[in-house]
Amino acid sequence: MRNSVFFSYVWLVAIGLLVLGRTPIAAQDIAESRVDSTQGATPLVFADGVAAMQDGDERQAEQLLQRVMSEDPNYLDENEGSAAYWLGKAYAANGKMDRAIQTWRLGLIALNEDDRFEVRLANAYIRHVFRHASESNYRLATDAYVRMLRELDDPLDAKEAAVLSRYLANLMPLLPDAVKRSAGATVERIKNQDLSRVKGDPIVTWWRSEDPMPATLENERVIEHLERVAYAQEHFAQAERLTGFDERGDIYLRYGAPKHREVVRFNESRLTDEIFRPGLSINLSDFPRNEFWSYGDIDRSGYYLFVEGDEGYRIGQFDDLLPRQLRSGFSSTSERGRRRAYLSLSAMRAMYRRLSPYHPDLAVRHDEIANYLAQVTDVGVASRNEVDPSEAVDAQISRGATFAERTVRENRNRDEVAARIRQKNMPQQSTRVLREEPALDIAARTARFLEDDGTTRTEVYWCPTPDAMRLSDDQQDELEDQGHDRFDQYIVRFTAAQKNAAYQSRVLNRKHYRIGDIHQAGGRTIPTQTLQVRGDTALHHLALQWDQYLVARDEQGEAQLGPRVKVATMRRDSVRALINDDRVLEMSDLRVMVLPPEASATAVEEAIPYPFAQINPDMTLVLYFEAYHLAFTGEDQTRYSIEYEVRRQEQDGRLVRLFTDDDPRSTATEATYEGSSRTAKEYIMLDLSDWEGGDDLRVTVRVTDEATGQQVERSVDLEAAGG
Repeated sequence: MRNSVFFSYVWLVAIGLLVLGRTPIAAQDIAESRVDSTQGATPLVFADGVAAMQDGDERQAEQLLQRVMSEDPNYLDENEGSAAYWLGKAYAANGKMDRAIQTWRLGLIALNEDDRFEVRLANAYIRHVFRHASESNYRLATDAYVRMLRELDDPLDAKEAAVLSRYLANLMPLLPDAVKRSAGATVERIKNQDLSRVKGDPIVTWWRSEDPMPATLENERVIEHLERVAYAQEHFAQAERLTGFDERGDIYLRYGAPKHREVVRFNESRLTDEIFRPGLSINLSDFPRNEFWSYGDIDRSGYYLFVEGDEGYRIGQFDDLLPRQLRSGFSSTSERGRRRAYLSLSAMRAMYRRLSPYHPDLAVRHDEIANYLAQVTDVGVASRNEVDPSEAVDAQISRGATFAERTVRENRNRDEVAARIRQKNMPQQSTRVLREEPALDIAARTARFLEDDGTTRTEVYWCPTPDAMRLSDDQQDELEDQGHDRFDQYIVRFTAAQKNAAYQSRVLNRKHYRIGDIHQAGGRTIPTQTLQVRGDTALHHLALQWDQYLVARDEQGEAQLGPRVKVATMRRDSVRALINDDRVLEMSDLRVMVLPPEASATAVEEAIPYPFAQINPDMTLVLYFEAYHLAFTGEDQTRYSIEYEVRRQEQDGRLVRLFTDDDPRSTATEATYEGSSRTAKEYIMLDLSDWEGGDDLRVTVRVTDEATGQQVERSVDLEAAGG
C-alpha cells in the first residue's frame, strides 16, 4: 500500500508542477534522487523496478534494478524476492542471457555470504544454466539445487512450494522406495500441499551417495540429472504435467538417451495399397504418432513404446498403434470382417518388421504374422497353392479371423509379461557419466583394523590387472594426433574419499604413482599397493577413484600430468567402525594374502596382500587378522581358540564343506592359544592343493575368548579362476 501511495504522490506532484507552468521532474530523476539523498530509498527503487517488470517495461526495470544491485547486491524483499532475481529476469527479457545468468550467480553468492537463500533465484539460475548449457556455472548450479532441496525441511510459501514441487516431481521416477519412505514422499503424484510432509535431508544424502567420481569437487550425477531435466522439458514438453514433460521425459530422466530410437510409420507401399482399397474407411492419420526406445546396453528387456494421446506421449502396448477399427470386429462370415482381420495383421506385420532388430520377442511376433500372411489372400482365404482339399473351405476361411483375434490377444499378454520383466530387470535409474570413459581394470580389497587410540584404520590394497594400463590402438591414434608419442610411461592418481554417514566428505586421501616400462614387463605394472585411511569412529562410507594419465613434460622437462586416458571407481558403503569397548571381543577383517613363489612354505610373514577376487589351486593363501579386547584369566594370560572353515559354493548358492566328513584333512580346523596381550595377531595358511578349483569358496574364521565365552567371526569370499 505504501508503494501505491508513493507512486500517486509522485504523479500528483508532477501534475501540480505542470499546472503551475513548471517543468515536471522525470520519474527516473526522482528515483535517482531517492538513492542519492534518502538513506532508506533502496526498497522504493526496488519496488519501482519490480512494478516496471510487471508492467512489461523491462528496460526501465533493468535501469532501476541495476541501481539497487550496485547499492546492495544481496538485497532481499520479504514478499517480492531479491533484486538479483528481478534484474536477471529483466536481462533475460531484453535478450541478455549471459548477463542474466551472471546476475543470478552473483546474487546467490551474495546471499550465501549473508547466510540467506532464495528459492526463486536459485530456480531461475539452475533452469537457465542447464537450458543454455553454461558449463562454467554447473558446479554452483548443482550446489544451489542441493541447497534448494534442503529448503523442504523449512516452511514454504506458495511461490516456493510451486517451484519445489516440480523439482521433487522430477525426482520421483529416480528415488528408491526406501528413500521415498524416509523422505515422506510416498504419494504417486506430488502436489504443493504434500511438501509439508516431505523432508529434504534423506534426498540430499541419497544424491551424495550417487556421486560417481569422488576425486572431483562436482557431483557429476546431479549435473547429468539436471541436464536431462532441461532436455526433457525442451523436447518432451507437456505443460499439463507437473514435471513439465510427458512420459518420455520420465524414462529419459531415469536412463538418458536410448541406444536405439525408432518411429513406426505405416507407410510401406504393401500396407498403403491395402489401406486405400475400398471396404474400410481407414487413413494413415488414424495410426497414432509413436516412438520406440531401446536400452539394450543396460538390459535386453529395456524397451519402451510411447504412443501419443491427449496428454502427450505415454507408455503403451503395441496394439495401441493400431486404429480402433483394427483391434477387434474380426469376422469369418463377411468379406468386410475378413478384410478387417487381414488389414490388422498386415499393420502388425509392418510394425514388428520395423522393430524386430531390437528384441528377439518382437522378431518372433513378426515371423509368426508374416508366415501366416504368406499363405492367405487379402480376404483371409487360403491361397490356391495352400488349399487343403481335405478341409472344408468355410473352415479355412474362418481361420483368418481366428488367427487375428488370437494374435491381438497373445500380443497383449506378451506386452504384460515384457513389462513385468522390464520392471524386474531394469534399474531404478542409470548414469552414463563413466560409460564413455575408457575403464581402468583395478583389483581391490579392503580390511578394517582397530588402532591403539580406538579409531578404525581401513586398509585398501589394490593393483591394476595385467594389461589393464595398455591403451587401445584407437586411443593411441587419437593421442598421437594430439602430439603425444610415449605410451609406456604413466602416472596413476589414487583418491580415497572418507565420507560420514550422510555421505559428506570428511577426509580426502590422495597419492600419485609413477609407472613405467609396462611393455617390457609383459603388461604387468606395479606390485600390490596399500593405502591406509584412518580416524573413523562411526558408520562411514569409502569412495575410491583411480585416474591413469600420460606423462607430459613442461618447458623445463619436468614430468607432469598429461591427459587422462582411463579411470576406475569403487565404493565401500556403510562401513562400520570396529567396536572400541574393552569389554567386547572384537576382530579385524580378514586380510587375504599370498605367498610369493620364492618364499618358503612356512614363511607367512613374507606373504603379500592379494587384491584379486580369483584364486587357483596352485596358490598358497594366507589370512591375517587381529583379535582385540581378549580377557585375562586368573593366571594373567589370555586364552582363546581359533576355528576356521572353508566351504565351497554350489551352483544353487548352497555352501557345503570343501571336503567330505571322512577325509582326514577336514576343512574345519580349531586350535587353542595362550598369550600375554589383549590383542592377538594371527596368520592362517590355506593349502588349496586338494581343491579342484571348480567352485567358489567362502572362508570363515571364528575367535572364541575362553575367559568370557564371547565369540566373533569374519568371512571372505573367493572366486574360482575362470569361473
